[in-house]
Amino acid sequence: MEDQKISVKAILPYTEAVDYMKAIVRSMESGKIVVENSESHVTLVPLENIEIQVKAKSKKGSQKISIEIGWSEPGKTDLKICDKEPVAPAVEAKPETPIAAEQVAVEAAEKSEKDKKDKGMKEKIDKKKDKPKGKTKDKKRKK
Repeated sequence: MEDQKISVKAILPYTEAVDYMKAIVRSMESGKIVVENSESHVTLVPLENIEIQVKAKSKKGSQKISIEIGWSEPGKTDLKICDKEPVAPAVEAKPETPIAAEQVAVEAAEKSEKDKKDKGMKEKIDKKKDKPKGKTKDKKRKK
């Protein structure tokens, strides 16, 4: 079988675009889709398992939906198409596990111990800085 291809891009009134989409659905339901223009035609016969890919995006000033339909091996999807936006599910706070709470306590204790050591080292350094250099004891001179 020779490769057949038709590609058309057009700006149509809303109702006419909807009519094209309905024609695709009716043709799929009948088991044969014939796409034609003045130069050629392509006949498609959907198999039992249909692959569908939907992409939708909305940018400032433009919106787009792309639908790709093909025949392939069986598969399942969680895709839903409707005219209502989904309600966001409530986020449930997960209770803290005993292991996680214990780990937090251990980390806090380790940090506290490290802070004490760091503070002790800083005090030692500060004391050394405060000591005058050279001998500090007065020696009595013998006459």
